[in-house]
Amino acid sequence: VFDEAHKIKNPHGKQSAAALYISQFAKYKFVLTGTPIPNSYVDIYNMLHILYGNDYDNFFGFSELYLNQASFIPSRQEDINKKIYPFFCRTTKKDLNVPAATFNYDSGYNLMNDKEQELFKLLYKYYSGNVLLLYIKLLQASIYPPAVLNNLQKNDIVDFFGDDEEGLDPEESSELDYYKKTLINKTGKNKIVFDPDDIEFIRSFGFTEKFYSGIEIIEELTSKNKSVVAWGVFVKTLSAIQSELRKKGISSVVVSGSMPLDERELNIKKFLNREFQVLISNPHTLAESVSLHYVCHDAVYFEYTFNLTHMLQSRDRIHRFGLPQDTVTTYYFLSLDNNGQLFNSVDIRTLERLSLKEERMVAAVETKQLFIKDDSFIDDINFIFGR
Repeated sequence: VFDEAHKIKNPHGKQSAAALYISQFAKYKFVLTGTPIPNSYVDIYNMLHILYGNDYDNFFGFSELYLNQASFIPSRQEDINKKIYPFFCRTTKKDLNVPAATFNYDSGYNLMNDKEQELFKLLYKYYSGNVLLLYIKLLQASIYPPAVLNNLQKNDIVDFFGDDEEGLDPEESSELDYYKKTLINKTGKNKIVFDPDDIEFIRSFGFTEKFYSGIEIIEELTSKNKSVVAWGVFVKTLSAIQSELRKKGISSVVVSGSMPLDERELNIKKFLNREFQVLISNPHTLAESVSLHYVCHDAVYFEYTFNLTHMLQSRDRIHRFGLPQDTVTTYYFLSLDNNGQLFNSVDIRTLERLSLKEERMVAAVETKQLFIKDDSFIDDINFIFGR
C-alpha cells in the first residue's frame, strides 16, 4: 500500500524511483492519496506505473509529454479520464457518515488598531520588492511584529513550505527554488535595511490582539475540560503559544519537526492520554497518519498559509471516520484585519483563497474525472495581494 502518494508524483524524484522499484515485488498494490486534484496530468504517471508496471504501455501508453500537454488540450483530458476511470475510486467524509464540522471565524476576528495599521503600511514599503517575502513577513507580524526584523533562516522556509516538494512538477519546482533563494535575505540586493526609527517602532510591539484572542479561546475551551489542538506555522510561534499558556496554568506540549521522531510520538501519546490539555504543532509536522479525534474536537489556527493540502490534513487530525454522530468538531480561525484597506494582513485573503481552492476540490471529487489544479503558489500570492 503506497500511502500519501502525492509525495511520489514527480517522475524524476528519488522517492518516486524507490517506490517504483519496490512495486515490482508486490502481487497486489494500492495507491492512496488525499489530494485528488493533481498539479498536472503528469502526476498520474508514477501512480499508474506503480500499479500496472509493464502493462502501462500496453493499455495506457501516455508519455510524460502527452500528459503534460493534456493540461491545455481538452480532447486529451477526455481520453485520459476515459481510460483511467475504472481504475480509481474516491471516498468522501459524507460517504463515511462523518458528522459535519463547524467553522468559527468570529471568535478570533480582530480589527487592527492605529498602531498596527502603521506597522503593516511600513512592511509593505520595505518588502514590496519580494512579494513572497512580504507575505511571510505579514504572517509573522500578525502574531509578533518584532520577528520581522530577523532574517529568515532555512528552518523558517521549511516551516512555511513544509516538506511535500517531491510532488511538484519540474517547472513549478524550479520556480519555487528561485523564490526560496530570494527569501534568505542576508546579503546583496535582498538584504533589507530598516531606518533606525522604524526599528525602534517595530520593537515597541509585543504580541498582537490576534495572538491573545487565540489564547483566550484556548483558555475558555480548557476551562470546560476540553482538549485542544493549536496550529501555527513557525516554530517560534509554537513556543510563544506554549509560554503564554504556561502563564495561565494550562498544560501543553509542542510537537515540531525539529524533535526526534520518538519524542514526537511520546508527546502525542501523552496528549491522547490527557496528560496535557493542549497539543501545539504545525501542519507539515503533524499533517499525516495521526488520529486525535477520539479525545479532541477543537482546533485553534494561529497561523495558516494558502497550502490547501496542509490545511485539510491538519483539520483531519480531529475530524475522521469513527466519530459519533453527535460529535461537534469546531475550528477557530484567528485573523487580523484592516477592514479591507490596502495595507492589510494576509489572513482574510488567505482564508478566501483556501475556500476557493476547497470548492474546486470538492467539485472535482464529486465527478468521475480528474481535473488539474489551474494555479500555482504564485497564483495564490497574486490572488491574496489582488494582482
